[in-house]
Amino acid sequence: MSETESAAAAPVAAAESKPRRLRGHKKGAVTCCVASSARPGVVASSGEDGCLCWFDLRTKDALLTMEAANKPISSICFKPGNEDFVYISAGNEILSFDVRMGTQSKPLETYNYNRDEINQIAVSSKGFLAAADDSGDVKIVNTIQKCLYKRLREAHTSICSSVQFIPWRPWTGWCYHFLFLFSGFCLA
Repeated sequence: MSETESAAAAPVAAAESKPRRLRGHKKGAVTCCVASSARPGVVASSGEDGCLCWFDLRTKDALLTMEAANKPISSICFKPGNEDFVYISAGNEILSFDVRMGTQSKPLETYNYNRDEINQIAVSSKGFLAAADDSGDVKIVNTIQKCLYKRLREAHTSICSSVQFIPWRPWTGWCYHFLFLFSGFCLA
């Protein structure tokens, strides 16, 4: 490669290594971002604007921007096994959407079991949905039977900020660096 060719290639290489800004939210901060495990390069984000944005990193623009809630969305997760369905939390409720319906999508299901603002949601492969809230409670919803399955409480005296399903180890996190394992309670 000649000096002229390498000098011309340098700005192109620099432009390719520069981080790309994803645009799609109308205003406010992005509150949550999840990558698809089934579709390489697909990312979904939620924001303070109540919008859900769906991006394919191989393209420049958002594939879908959906006004999902009239309040900030705190958490988002894909339904295991069918990532066309997403769950979001806004305030103290959880909504599910089929993103194939596009911008006109209405919530398929709404769950209102948490008494305080939800910080994070997680879905297990067996159809259980966990929601950690500011009161310190974690509600487990059976999405197949569409009912409250279990309430995990008294582990956190304050905010429960995280929840996850890990095979044979459901756990929650607290703002004071404590993790609680719920022995005898396994959903995954």
